[in-house]
Amino acid sequence: HFLFNCLNTISSLLYKDTGRAERFIRQLAKAYNHTLESRNEPVIPLTKELEFVEAYRYLLSVRFQDQVDVEVKLSDDALASVVPPMTVQLLVENAVKHNVISHEEKLYISIHQQRKGLVISNNKTKKPDRTTSFRIGLENIQNRYQLLHKRGIKVIDEVDEFAIWLPIIQS
Repeated sequence: HFLFNCLNTISSLLYKDTGRAERFIRQLAKAYNHTLESRNEPVIPLTKELEFVEAYRYLLSVRFQDQVDVEVKLSDDALASVVPPMTVQLLVENAVKHNVISHEEKLYISIHQQRKGLVISNNKTKKPDRTTSFRIGLENIQNRYQLLHKRGIKVIDEVDEFAIWLPIIQS
């Protein structure tokens, strides 16, 4: 779905705003380059993962016309940690997948620290009509953290907020 949505966005931008289309393509390339570079690594620096999230955030801002807000508030200690590749990006992507995003229903995503862990949280909007979740992504993240850290992740599913707590892994 992600690639299909990006190609549709590029197609519509090409006739309206070629400069923005070019930047969109460059950010998409940056996101895929990150995927290729890190796919065989057990962990990568969190700062590298956040660069990927920033490229992805730009793609979302174009696609959803700035109706998705991603805020990162982390200490230097947290920024010096490592994460399994694509963990944070996948959690941001899940927030987009499981919420309706519109001018009336903005999506707010926060990446912050809490009790020796990273928290990726989002407000809940209406659920999209046709979203099926097999929870494979969360299960994959849980398994990778158990192998790397012997501690699992925590899922916090409240009425108006969804959050994942990840233990901080020092490099």
